[in-house]
Amino acid sequence: MLTEMSTVPDIEVRTTQLLIEHFGYKPISVIDDIINAINEIMYKCTEQLEQIFVDQKLQLDKERASKKSNDMEDDIIVDDVVEEKSYTIEDIRIGTATLESLLEHNINKNFDKFEVYALRNVFTLPENLIEEGYIRLRHHKLLNIDDENDGNQTVSQIESNINNKIERITQEIEYQRELQKVLTQSLIKFKKILALSKIIRRKLEMFMKNEQIVSNVMPIKDTILYLAKQTRETCQRMLSQKDELKDEKLIAKYGVDIGNNMGKNIDKIIEQIRSVDGTVDIDSQGYQSVLELLK
Repeated sequence: MLTEMSTVPDIEVRTTQLLIEHFGYKPISVIDDIINAINEIMYKCTEQLEQIFVDQKLQLDKERASKKSNDMEDDIIVDDVVEEKSYTIEDIRIGTATLESLLEHNINKNFDKFEVYALRNVFTLPENLIEEGYIRLRHHKLLNIDDENDGNQTVSQIESNINNKIERITQEIEYQRELQKVLTQSLIKFKKILALSKIIRRKLEMFMKNEQIVSNVMPIKDTILYLAKQTRETCQRMLSQKDELKDEKLIAKYGVDIGNNMGKNIDKIIEQIRSVDGTVDIDSQGYQSVLELLK
């Protein structure tokens, strides 16, 4: 008996969850919107009714004042005047407020019955279909919950497994975003270094064309050496970050030796520069080899 009582609320909760997931909102919110719409119409009616009574009151008061002034001008004396019972504007407002409360009470009482009927007969699903798992929403078609390993699992266990998968996928997405951020930053640094190397190369080509300037130029070995060292340090940072991330997809796509080959080229530049003593001869083989490596 206790198991039957415990399963009925569970089925009702699952039914409500399916309806919320299907419609995108709670079924009770539809009924609340209907009741609110009816109450809004009722409030407008009582407001207009109150305004009509107030206008009539002001009109009657105006007519009575005009009639009284005319009688006084004609010197007519009326004996045994029967005073008519009159109401003030405050009495009218109290009466319309009482009428509004009475209508609101009747609307809520009758629409409570409508709410019970709608939840039991309109916004519902057969319990046997829910319990046996025959109802599946459109976006649940690709979910395979009938595997051999999941045959003895309950709905809560299946839901827990799905939530774990979603969490793993979310972590993988965050990992890929961090990896993309690191690669983007490294790409920006390499673009700056490439632009700087092109500027230096253009300047060196200009010096080659003017022997007078070349004769007065100080050694540029330190400048190129500094540029090469900065390039190698950037490569080492990128390689260390890539090792920490351990992205197998990136390694499979670009290969493991992409950073090592780049480092070897930079080391060659540094050896060529260090082998030169004093000023750099434009026509020397070492200078030409450095230019080739900078391309």
